[in-house]
Amino acid sequence: MIVPKNYIEEVGEKVFDLKPVGTGPFKVVEYTPSVGVKLEKNSEYWNGSAKVDEVHIKFIPEASTRMAELLSGGVDISLNIPVASVDTIRNNDRVKLIDVNGPTVYLLRLKTDDSITSDVRVRKAINMAIDKNMIVDILLDGLGSTITSAQGTKSLGYNPAIQAYPYDPAGAKALLQQAGVNPGTTITLDTRNNDDTFLEVAQVISSYLGAVGLNVNIRTHEYGVYSSEIVPKGKTGELFYFRWGGWTFDFDNTAYLLYHSGERWNPYNNDEKLDALLEKQRLTYSTEARESILREVASYAHENALDIPLYNTSTLYGVSKKVKGFTPAPDDRARYMDVYKD
Repeated sequence: MIVPKNYIEEVGEKVFDLKPVGTGPFKVVEYTPSVGVKLEKNSEYWNGSAKVDEVHIKFIPEASTRMAELLSGGVDISLNIPVASVDTIRNNDRVKLIDVNGPTVYLLRLKTDDSITSDVRVRKAINMAIDKNMIVDILLDGLGSTITSAQGTKSLGYNPAIQAYPYDPAGAKALLQQAGVNPGTTITLDTRNNDDTFLEVAQVISSYLGAVGLNVNIRTHEYGVYSSEIVPKGKTGELFYFRWGGWTFDFDNTAYLLYHSGERWNPYNNDEKLDALLEKQRLTYSTEARESILREVASYAHENALDIPLYNTSTLYGVSKKVKGFTPAPDDRARYMDVYKD
């Protein structure tokens, strides 16, 4: 982000983090970490005037608390609606559900260095053992789509030629047998403890893998521990959760984190070919050249089954029916410039 050099030099990074200065339609007047942000209209905004004088943003990590606040009128707009609450919102007279095709993808990453998932046959077997269409249709209530790589169809670098691994439990069992994996072998799936929908998905994945002879131990972690300790330091089991927004709709935003050596979300795989491809596409301004290279990255990851791509979710908002002028943003970043209440 572009920030004011003189202000940062005057107050320092820590003060700037608590009271940032930008160019938007609102100004930050109060920020309390883990609690919320209060904004007021910026009378000097270059592109018009917001329709409300203040916006109060609350940080509410617990899904049940967010839903209670929305349904009681404590908040007017709620982001990150869990799928389990969709029917509740649809059946409520005071709020409405708004969904838009978003950039967020979910996948399982694989430990590729010193476990049974270092064998590509095992990685392909796990892909084939999971019915991703059922997960989208039933657990996500159709509010998403299956993916063949770590990106959605809107992303620069999306490769339509990639064919998904078929749901084939018999084929998965055969590959596991070829790889010498004994029925009843236990593997571990690490995930965050604050994604209620994915915790349900993880249970279903456990059942699918159990059907082909793999017992899955699901291990949950507090978000901060998971993202700063478990994954970057290579402390995961054979499978681990990855969710990424890719808000730029450019595969580089996700692929570099996943596949380049030394990146925090890539603790196990060091591949000179992937490193070279990812670095090469960053050295050109040609959209066509970058797209071609990023498609090659996606194909290479697919052929080597470096991930288990699961689904691309819709971005879900719960909105009071008193709210007017709200336009849902696919990148999960709500804009309040034109929003007001009756």
